Amino acid sequence: FNTLVRQPAVAWAGADCMTVTDSQLQDRRMRDEAPNRLLVLIAAGIAAVVMAAGPRHALAADSAQIARGAALYADNCARCHGPDGKRGEGYQTPIWGTGTQISKFGHAQGLFEYMQMLMPFDDPSRVSDAQKWDILAYMLANHGAVGRSDSVEPAKAASIAIK
Repeated sequence: FNTLVRQPAVAWAGADCMTVTDSQLQDRRMRDEAPNRLLVLIAAGIAAVVMAAGPRHALAADSAQIARGAALYADNCARCHGPDGKRGEGYQTPIWGTGTQISKFGHAQGLFEYMQMLMPFDDPSRVSDAQKWDILAYMLANHGAVGRSDSVEPAKAASIAIK
């Protein structure tokens, strides 16, 4: 039976030869990788902050309607539905994006009619119909049913499919 004997690594330094143990090599690797790990942690932290801000803030390319909708959503909807449309105090199911039930309305007109009758839940009359169209445009942009630079016109709402 042959057994494997772990030999120390040998490092060359000019004409001299010095022995470096495995633990010294590991320490050196850890020291060399530490700045990279720090950069990864910083990048992850920045990404987390950006993602936490969520879509509630209007983007530079947003239409005026979607920008208004973002502000109205933050003021009137975010408490119950969450600032990012996912799990607020009142509704624990995401309201836009993959795996949501927004598609059950079929088109923008169906969603507007629901909002007109029932949203905000505590007092639907607190938000005007014009404001609800702005909020709806913001929601549809976050869902991907309309582009961020688009506007949702009531006359065309029945033709805007929600999938």
